[in-house]
Amino acid sequence: MSRSQQNKLPCPKCGHKQDTTIWESVNVTEAPELREQLFKAELNMFRCEKCACKAFVSGPLLYHDMTREFCVQYYPPEALQDGELLQQFTKDGKLNVKEVFGDIAAVSGAMRTGGYMTEPHIIFDMEEMQRYVSFRERLFQREASEAQVYEALIALLHRGTEDSFVFIQEPRSEKFVQFGRGRFLGMDVPCTALTSEEADRASRFFNELGEEYPREYHAPDPKTGKTHHGATFHHDFAQGARAAARAAIAFFVNVYGFPSDVEISIEEH
Repeated sequence: MSRSQQNKLPCPKCGHKQDTTIWESVNVTEAPELREQLFKAELNMFRCEKCACKAFVSGPLLYHDMTREFCVQYYPPEALQDGELLQQFTKDGKLNVKEVFGDIAAVSGAMRTGGYMTEPHIIFDMEEMQRYVSFRERLFQREASEAQVYEALIALLHRGTEDSFVFIQEPRSEKFVQFGRGRFLGMDVPCTALTSEEADRASRFFNELGEEYPREYHAPDPKTGKTHHGATFHHDFAQGARAAARAAIAFFVNVYGFPSDVEISIEEH
């Protein structure tokens, strides 16, 4: 849970005293607006009602994300001179669990979170907290996208019909990869869907998968019945859904140039 206290603080410029909310712990799963305050540099920020002076109130702050299972502990730089703080950590920089949590019940409660509460990322700069949170969120999104593709490919294998396929797209650009059909996961990217630079990168990408050249195809348009001819980059992953999902995300990153946490849409047919 998030924890704060109200302190009457003097303005560092004009001396005017006023009540100010100081956060000691923020749980952004329960209170997502506190995440927004972090990235707007509004957490623990003093704003003088009289002279409009703004100043950061430096103090320990724990950032806790239950969904993504990580936490970040900020300490003011001057805390490095605090012997009591140093006693809370082992010589390799890890939290001394017994020192911090005390009794067995408290330790067990922390471990029930999955253990990540006993391994906070320690920082001494609030901008570094923003960077680290963004880093962890992007890692989580990348894993979530890969898991989303994996589940769709598993469903494709279970359907196993000749007319079944999975279409994966980045919605704004409409860049895509597709898998089908039947009980084997064939990854296809038609050459006509790529720019010349993307085609060069796709060629190297598929070469690393063991494919030397694009394959010719003859496929009927389901709407008009007209047969289309062309070439496509293709690789058969057999029933390796995990490898196929990783390859799909890697193609968006390495060929199309999207960030690793690219947001995708998936159509299953």
